[in-house]
Amino acid sequence: NGVTDAVAEGDFSQRITVQLKGELAELKQAVNASADSVMFNMEQLDAIMTALQAGDFSARMDTRVEKNLRDNIDQAMQTMDSAIGSIGRVLGAMSEGDFSQRVDVELTGELHQLKQRVNKSMQSVDRAVSEIVEVSVQQKSGDLAHRIEGEYSGQLGILKNSMNATMGNLEHIMMKMRNAADTIHGAADEIVAGNRNLSSNAEKQASSLEETASSMTQISGNLSQTAENAQYAKQLSDNAKRVAESGGVVVRQAITAMEDINTSSAMIANIIDVINDLAFQTNLLALNAAVESARAGAQGRGFAVVASEVGALAGRSATAAGEIKELIESSVNKVRAGTELVNKSGKTLDEIMTEMDSVQQVVSDIAISSKDQTAGLAQVSRAVNDMDAFTQNNVSVAETANHSSDTMKAKAADLDKLVSFFKVSAGQASGMRDQDGLKTA
Repeated sequence: NGVTDAVAEGDFSQRITVQLKGELAELKQAVNASADSVMFNMEQLDAIMTALQAGDFSARMDTRVEKNLRDNIDQAMQTMDSAIGSIGRVLGAMSEGDFSQRVDVELTGELHQLKQRVNKSMQSVDRAVSEIVEVSVQQKSGDLAHRIEGEYSGQLGILKNSMNATMGNLEHIMMKMRNAADTIHGAADEIVAGNRNLSSNAEKQASSLEETASSMTQISGNLSQTAENAQYAKQLSDNAKRVAESGGVVVRQAITAMEDINTSSAMIANIIDVINDLAFQTNLLALNAAVESARAGAQGRGFAVVASEVGALAGRSATAAGEIKELIESSVNKVRAGTELVNKSGKTLDEIMTEMDSVQQVVSDIAISSKDQTAGLAQVSRAVNDMDAFTQNNVSVAETANHSSDTMKAKAADLDKLVSFFKVSAGQASGMRDQDGLKTA
């Protein structure tokens, strides 16, 4: 009883040690042998369980274990070893990126269900990864229209939705980029044409401004010369006025001298008249003396000769006085005519001086105006030169902009070529033209 009770409690070390005889001895031997067998089997089972606990599925029962038990345990260990090995092989292949492997051993019960779940999981992962790889390969070749079509749950479903949303967003972005590239290309064409037109117009304007600047320089030089000439004319006008004023003084002096000559001529004429009267009286006296000398006879001859000479002298005096009178009258007439001419000259000089004042004022105004025009034209010339420099700068800027536009056009063409590498679905292309938002998973 003690041994059987110990065995019942799991203690297989107890034995019957009492000395027995006969059938009891045989029973003792049988019980102890059974205890030894049970203990050995339990030790083998413990070794198997220890191996299982250590993850070693290659352990087997000792051949001394009862065959049926041994076969069942060994078969179970073989099944576990095959299952775990197959699952390990599948998971190992999975860790290396091979999702095509499956658990192919024959299993039953929970292991069969585990096999089914593992294979189903591997199939889902394999299909999902295959579709992801296919989408990636198509994306690499520029096809953005490809999608993951399989039905997946959990994280694979989230991955599917994320991948499809990402591809949709890439389609949207590429479509927007394609439209932008087309727009940029068209805008670049317009900018290039506009810049070339601007450059041409700027060059024409620069040429016109150069000609204008040259003309302004020439006009400025002419105006400067005109101002100098006007200033010189003013000086000549001032000199002419001074000469005219001097001439006026001389004319007035000449008029005074002519008047004095007229006065003197009148006095001389009066004196000539007195001389004529004296000659006439002398001639009368000579005649009377001749008459008286004739009456006196011989005594009066000498007196008669004197009287004759006196008469002749009086005649000559009268003749000379007449000639002088004629000369004086002629001189007086000429002096009178000269006085009139001098008076006219004086009036003319006065008029000339008046006109000279006007001319001097006009010339002075011209000189001032020319000076102001020269200063104004100098400002205009500087402004034109500044405009010319600005226009030349515009030409340079236009050429730079033209070069930049050509570069932008080339870059737009490169972008268009790059974007055209990607293919999008027709529905997405037409739908994305009116969309601005991106899709989310």
